[in-house]
Amino acid sequence: MPELADGVTYMQLANEALTTRGQAPRYSQETIDRTASGEDPYVYPNVNWLNEVFEKWGYNRQAAVNANGGSATAKYYVSLGYYDETGLFATDALSQYNSETKFSRYNVTTNLTLDLSRSTRVDVGIQGYLSDGNYPGVSAVDIFSQAMLVPPVEYPVMYPGGIVPGRNPNGDQRNPYADVTQRGYQEETKNQLYSNITLKQNLDSWTEGLSASAMLAFDAYNEHVIRRDKRVDTYIVDATEPRNPDGTLNLGTLPTYTGQNFLSYGRANGGTRKFYTQANINYDRFFGKHYVTGLLLYNREDFSNAFASDFTLSIPFRYEGLAGRATYSYDDRYFIEFNVGYNGSENFAPSNRYGFFPAIGAGWLISNEKFFAPLAKTIDFLKIRYTDGKVGSSNLGAWNQISANQRFLFIGLVSSDASGYTYGPSRSITTGIVESTYAVNVTWAESRKQDLGLDLHLLNSKFNVVFDLFKEKRTGLFLTRGDVPNFVGLTSDPYGNF
Repeated sequence: MPELADGVTYMQLANEALTTRGQAPRYSQETIDRTASGEDPYVYPNVNWLNEVFEKWGYNRQAAVNANGGSATAKYYVSLGYYDETGLFATDALSQYNSETKFSRYNVTTNLTLDLSRSTRVDVGIQGYLSDGNYPGVSAVDIFSQAMLVPPVEYPVMYPGGIVPGRNPNGDQRNPYADVTQRGYQEETKNQLYSNITLKQNLDSWTEGLSASAMLAFDAYNEHVIRRDKRVDTYIVDATEPRNPDGTLNLGTLPTYTGQNFLSYGRANGGTRKFYTQANINYDRFFGKHYVTGLLLYNREDFSNAFASDFTLSIPFRYEGLAGRATYSYDDRYFIEFNVGYNGSENFAPSNRYGFFPAIGAGWLISNEKFFAPLAKTIDFLKIRYTDGKVGSSNLGAWNQISANQRFLFIGLVSSDASGYTYGPSRSITTGIVESTYAVNVTWAESRKQDLGLDLHLLNSKFNVVFDLFKEKRTGLFLTRGDVPNFVGLTSDPYGNF
């Protein structure tokens, strides 16, 4: 934590900064002396705001219980977790609500494996958490900023009777202690669920090395925030006559800032849903020195923002793809692999919705050759490899960052209340129709990647070297055009593949 100067040091340095530049001092010697004496801290305050805002310590606790077991045909695993933590912000018993900073979370993980037969297995997995948080009505960033900003001699922490000190009628240089304890509170509840079920089928009865599996996954996230905040009136002692005849503080009749002395209400909700399905067929088999594998996989993702800001963003984000892979190796010396992806995205028009992305790789494990045996004691492993392939991207932005005019770019948007049209000799300005978003038939952004690599292990792998020479060329990137003149009539620059 930064160490702040006390009030006396602050006033002396502030005066020095002014007088050395030919200006009058800000604080009189009498004010400095009375502040140093501590005779009247309400009139001559000397406050370390960091000490007032922050407690000296906080704590966190956590516990977990795990259990596993089962039989020859059924196995289970369960984990329950608990965590809670308190923050360092101060609280005030004068508040009729809880503004304490604290967080608690409950976790659960469970896995279940069932052998339905000797060749059929089902796996079920569930994981999730539930969390609750309580925070002051003002953010931690603002509280810390105010504690660093307000000088130690501006006003005391609080006046008697729970009256909040404050100097600026516009609310600037707010009281940091009041920000923590008198500005209300915020409650946050969040929960996340991950779940999946997988069916695996061994097909050795058809042909050795053949298997298939299918998976369905469902994820859900929800959050709910309740804000109950307020901003009370603030007062400041009269600089010329700080005390009334009866000795009480002279705070004047009008507040320096007029706020609201009751808690307001506000809420915010958020949540997402995702379905994911996958089905694949696998082949994995040895034929003497020959090793062959194959994979054919289909997957589809359906993602929805349950609290989207507009109709366009509320439409589910959908992707699907078909992937294939075939590999072959001979005698653990020569390797070759073929990959292909055929992927589709709802971002593009039907004619451009799918992209085809092939790749190939080859390798030679030289250290497994017979002629390499004399060097085996020095060089344990030597492999040369090369890959060349394409990958594609349909991502115009993450779902929580993308705007409505970045989706379905193949559909133009028309605004019916555009201003700026002029008609007739009087050149009167009226509203009309304008194409606010120009339809563009964009497609997948592509990247071709090539890599030539060398792997070398020496002296029983005590010294390893990995060397890669790679090249990547990206084409069709999603960018906005920067050369569209205004007379075209568009209110935003269209996207394109560049």
